[in-house]
Amino acid sequence: CWRRRGSSAASGSSTCGVPLPRFITTIADFEAAPRAVEVETDLAFEPLDRSATSIALISDIEQQILGHRREVDIEFLLGQRPAWIARRDGETAGFAFGHREELTGPIGALDAADIPALLAHVENDAAASGATNIYFSLPLENVLATRYLLGRGFQIDPFLVSLLADDRWLRTDRWVHTGLSYIL
Repeated sequence: CWRRRGSSAASGSSTCGVPLPRFITTIADFEAAPRAVEVETDLAFEPLDRSATSIALISDIEQQILGHRREVDIEFLLGQRPAWIARRDGETAGFAFGHREELTGPIGALDAADIPALLAHVENDAAASGATNIYFSLPLENVLATRYLLGRGFQIDPFLVSLLADDRWLRTDRWVHTGLSYIL
């Protein structure tokens, strides 16, 4: 494909008829030594295993947040790090993958207001296990998570990633990426 002379990348189109990606948000890694924290929440956390039921629970949430399912990736991650499903009054509200070698995620919530409680749960587990450092990789558009982590003293790593997409399919206000931040 080629672009006509004089057409700009900002126009959002190409001569091939394929939409060009546009900037969605910046992704930053937040780093700190984990410390125990209490967050007021009505969420109940249940540990997940590598079962088909666990994969389906997470995939159902990801379908609503990402617009697609990642069963193979989720099965792999469930074998790599601890994970929990969060429920409110028995109904699925979100999920969180804990830390392994400083990396965390993904974390997703059906209601963006639940993100701080999910982050706190992961941080508490990391602190209890004796972890010395953890990272959360999140879209800066996720204002609740950004405020929460900065309020907890997390530092932003200077390496930033731009999220480009051809549509607003990702619900960035309720999502925390898998570390490393370029893995969606």
